[in-house]
Amino acid sequence: MHKKDRLPDQLKDFLCNSPVYDENLDEEIANRKSPFNFELLDENRPFQDEGIFPLKKGTYHIYHRLDGKLVAVGVLDLLNRYVNSGYFIYDPDYKFLNLGVLGALRELEYIRLVKSVNPEKYNWYQLGDMAPICNKVNYKLSYKPGTILCPRTKKPLLYDDVKDKIEMLPSYPITEK
Repeated sequence: MHKKDRLPDQLKDFLCNSPVYDENLDEEIANRKSPFNFELLDENRPFQDEGIFPLKKGTYHIYHRLDGKLVAVGVLDLLNRYVNSGYFIYDPDYKFLNLGVLGALRELEYIRLVKSVNPEKYNWYQLGDMAPICNKVNYKLSYKPGTILCPRTKKPLLYDDVKDKIEMLPSYPITEK
């Protein structure tokens, strides 16, 4: 993951224990020891029809399988009005399939399905945090039209309109950022 060494418990905290995660809702995840065998990821997990979307806000995982093999996992935060695609992890053997793009398309398809039943849900889709100087996440800037939230005014702005200012941010002193 970004070629960083992470301790198993740090990885678990990073991907599973978000501020909206309620360990009482999924005791199996809360008590899972890390690292665990990914081949057995779904073992002992009861499968149930939750309808189109879970009833509670929280962090959820979307599993992507190819011929039964788990090849990618999307980490989504489902909030009141938007979905945050916080992280996407894939098997590097399948890099040629551009699974990140496929994951984003599936997430957008999911949002469209939810909105067909409940138009008030999920007005925004966020591709996680923006980090223009990080090659691992700046692919997000290729999705058009890109909208970002101004940290000062909290108003949505088109990325193309503010791109030059954002690219200059590293050169600004901290007091001017």
